[in-house]
Amino acid sequence: MRYTTTLILAVIVFIAAALIYVYRDQLTGEAKPPEKPSETKALIENVKVDDLASATVEERAKDGKMAPRLALKKVDGQWRITAPLEGAADDYEVSRLLRAALDGRYRTTIEPGKKGQPTLEALGLEPAPLQLVLTTKENEKDKKPARTMTIAIGRRPSFGEGLYVRLADQPKAVVLERADLLDRAKEKTNAYRSRELVSVGREDVVRIDLAGEKGAIELNRDAKERDRWVLAKPLASRADPDATAALVRAALGLSAKEFVEDNPKDLAAFGLDQPRLTLTLYKLVTVERTKAEAEAAPNAEPRKEPAKVATLKFGAWADPKHDTVYLLTSDGKQVVAVDAAAYKDLAKSATDLRDRHVLALDTSRANKVTVKLPAKLSESKTEIAYELVKDGTAWKVHVEGRPDAKADPATVEFLLKELAELRVLYFAEGEHADVAKGFAPLGSVRVQLANDAVAQGFDIGGAGDAPSLVKNVREDWIGRINEKTLNWVRKDGLDFLDKQVLAVDPKKVTTVAIQTPDRKIVLEKKNDKWQMTEPTSAEPDPAYAGELLRNLQDLRCEKYVAATKDFKAYKLDPGLVVCTVTQAAEAKDAKPTEKVLRLAQDEKAKIVGRVDGSDLVFELSMAAFAALSGEPLDKKMTSVSMPDVKELEIATPDQKTRLLKIDQKWYRADASGAPGEGVQDEAVNDILQNAGGLLCARWASYEAKDLAKFGLDKPALRIKLSTDKTATLILISAKEPPVDLGALVDQRPVRYVFVEGGQRVGLVAGRPAEVLLGAAKALEPKKPDEAKPEEKKPEAKKPAAKKPAAPKESK
Repeated sequence: MRYTTTLILAVIVFIAAALIYVYRDQLTGEAKPPEKPSETKALIENVKVDDLASATVEERAKDGKMAPRLALKKVDGQWRITAPLEGAADDYEVSRLLRAALDGRYRTTIEPGKKGQPTLEALGLEPAPLQLVLTTKENEKDKKPARTMTIAIGRRPSFGEGLYVRLADQPKAVVLERADLLDRAKEKTNAYRSRELVSVGREDVVRIDLAGEKGAIELNRDAKERDRWVLAKPLASRADPDATAALVRAALGLSAKEFVEDNPKDLAAFGLDQPRLTLTLYKLVTVERTKAEAEAAPNAEPRKEPAKVATLKFGAWADPKHDTVYLLTSDGKQVVAVDAAAYKDLAKSATDLRDRHVLALDTSRANKVTVKLPAKLSESKTEIAYELVKDGTAWKVHVEGRPDAKADPATVEFLLKELAELRVLYFAEGEHADVAKGFAPLGSVRVQLANDAVAQGFDIGGAGDAPSLVKNVREDWIGRINEKTLNWVRKDGLDFLDKQVLAVDPKKVTTVAIQTPDRKIVLEKKNDKWQMTEPTSAEPDPAYAGELLRNLQDLRCEKYVAATKDFKAYKLDPGLVVCTVTQAAEAKDAKPTEKVLRLAQDEKAKIVGRVDGSDLVFELSMAAFAALSGEPLDKKMTSVSMPDVKELEIATPDQKTRLLKIDQKWYRADASGAPGEGVQDEAVNDILQNAGGLLCARWASYEAKDLAKFGLDKPALRIKLSTDKTATLILISAKEPPVDLGALVDQRPVRYVFVEGGQRVGLVAGRPAEVLLGAAKALEPKKPDEAKPEEKKPEAKKPAAKKPAAPKESK
């Protein structure tokens, strides 16, 4: 196109736009609106959605008359469509339509025909293509008659937003600020149809019937336990609560994805002449009593029986991909398409819905559990026979020949939970019927629930060492289980005992005596202060007594080992550690009470114990054992600052090694006492750190009168630490403590140790003992092939001050 032609066209367009702007009122029929009020006004005042009884959207037909496009009526509080078809309406969508009119607001009014104002025809209001007719309910309370309001719906303004509308009884038209009333009125009927296919409440459903390819099923809600369902057909059985709950959700949640055909003539076209699945829901309805019934029991409650409230039929697939399926609604007037997932959730067999739980157990109602198992089925390979009985809110363990004992509530809860969750893998029926042949009970479990006349339970049987068949004694069926799910059932009655083995009141304790193989320690409370009175008089470590009493206050075992009278088999007669706790008398004339706890270590290095007066042997943690056999006095043996040590001497019966520190480096002293080859700092520092701050595991003797008794008259090792002012000599014995004494210390190696000038002999164990025993070897000169190039020897320096005389060695 040439430039001249383009220019001419541009001029023409500009002139046309100017003419439209100048003569826009004549062209569009709109005049300049009057000034808008500061606040908007309601199109219809004093009417709410809940006040309406009916609503009709009418459209102008070809003959010019208004005909119903959509007719709505409220029935029993719910909106229903009455034209062009009949059916339930979607309350939400209906509410959107009605609110578009009742909540409509405007600022601008137009007086059609007035000079400068557009005509009704120009506003699309004469004739109006659509109109909404609303009718309110009669208000008997306020004596207000029904009111009818007709809203003519025009067109949208040419510029801006809004909608021209006019009430039939008003001379003026208004400009609504929003045009959603027009959008809602033009919607197709299907937009207002309820997609909900079942309108019964979850709690109202009392029966569900399924008839389909997987057989006929009848499910009934338990009359007493509303959350429980039972199978009535094809067999009488409990229904799985989870599977049934999912089925009910799927049934009540059915919704139409697409409306396919109304008032269908050919059901076969949708596979609905012979439906694949028919779902029928029932609820209780009051049945009118016969004359004979009324005369026989005039004051009886009205009788209720299940009645059908919905019957839904599923037909063929509605699409090639099988994503949807055809469904015929309960009234038989509509074919819709629903999600295939909904159909699959409902197409269940009796096996799918049958409860696989072995017991229908409400653990909160359990008040008695009886377990009997032969040795081959028990965890301990001994025969099991016990009862758990609930006494008020507490559980007790009853074993034949023993007094009832308090049960551990958490352990009982574990057992009940296992019993409640125990499921069969499959029932010995149908293709698995042969599994039940030859079943012989080997053990049994019974559970009594409060308010139940008969206990429920099961027998355990089958072949092999791990029988995996159970027979429900009340429902008379056999099923296979995973035997690994019987962990708590296989436990002995002892496993259910309360784990508390000793209880003391720290405020009432007056004396604690602890007897070990090497000593007896007695602690007495005097003037609210603890004092050690045997084997020596001393103040114990401030934290010791409090920690000891905290351990005894609520001493709990890890498990019970046995109920026996032969305590020698467990080394508990008398025991390795015997702790006697004396408590003040409860009354003036009463005697103080004593509780005796005995502990030992068995061949499996486990800590076992018993309390005098009880036949139970239990297992304790090593931490509890260490606390009861611990040391009440300060365990510090040496206190030498590592940086202050200038000389280190290690002597064995065969050799002696002397080290000197010069300029923060360590050197081996030669035969003349002068510094020789250098020594690695790591080895020296390790020795100094453990020797300088040496702590014993416990004191072997509080009076070091006879060192020969501990092999310290001829020690295997002497370690001497020298500073500018002091010298500390540590003697380490080659003698190991007796086995029963060594058992009190849970670390190895263990040796007797004495510090010259001290008053006590200690037992040093673990890392400190290991480092000190290996000190001589750690400081041995390296072999030629291991030695590093010699460092330059420092020149011997004349001492600045005379060294103190070395302390005399102990004999």
